[in-house]
Amino acid sequence: MQFEVDAPCACGGKRYQELYQSVYERGRVPGYPFALLKCGECRLIRSAPVPDPAMYEALDFHESDGRLEARERPWLAAAADGIIQELRRAGLPASAPILDVGCNTGELVHALRERGHDAEGCDIDGAAITVGRSRGLPLFALNLERERPPRAYGAAVLVHTLEHTLEPMALLDHLAGGLRAGAPVYVAVPNIGGLIPLLMRENWGFLMPSQHVCHFTPSTLQATVERTLRFGLHHSSQRVKLEPAGVGLKGMAKRVTAELGRLGNRSDEIRAVFTASDL
Repeated sequence: MQFEVDAPCACGGKRYQELYQSVYERGRVPGYPFALLKCGECRLIRSAPVPDPAMYEALDFHESDGRLEARERPWLAAAADGIIQELRRAGLPASAPILDVGCNTGELVHALRERGHDAEGCDIDGAAITVGRSRGLPLFALNLERERPPRAYGAAVLVHTLEHTLEPMALLDHLAGGLRAGAPVYVAVPNIGGLIPLLMRENWGFLMPSQHVCHFTPSTLQATVERTLRFGLHHSSQRVKLEPAGVGLKGMAKRVTAELGRLGNRSDEIRAVFTASDL
């Protein structure tokens, strides 16, 4: 089966190496034919064909069992506690407003608010936003690939969100425009470079080519973040000042430092914390 590249890579590259073709039999769209393509410029892996945005409505991603309380969802409570711990390590002020990007119906927003944080959420799924707002949660519809947040936030959380975007660098660029100086950003994405996905290939549960546009490794996540020209990424306790190439005229460019709070390179997930600040 031949798959056409229907859009350039997020970096602008148009040369691709096909890794393999197969049929995905797991998840909500069994029997889904796809190919994985690696960009010849930035080496980011993407799905072909690009998933149809209308599929999210068809699959009812906004459905929920109605139990928002974290005490009834131990996994959610643990996730919220872990995220807060990582953000605090990166300097999160107690009163800083937090934006959950790709919040769906707001379960994580609810858990963060239960812990005393001023959390809000945004998503492109209007139906999910309606469900969450009906429960009193401060959620709003926003496409960060096209526009900035409505106000400045002291932190942001993207938990399994970035892989769904066709233009992850545009999303990060717009997000950076809505962050306060020094705001920490927590990112979690599936790690296609881990041992489990390398062994399981199309049988890997997090592959989900009918929903995931981009597939990250630690190095391509770093490159994607750096290419926004607002974030830089480095490992451990090092600090690096990123000098954006070609955008320094008349002081219009913003240089941003980034510090990795933790890169949890599990076999199937990458977790990283960045800090953004004007220099």
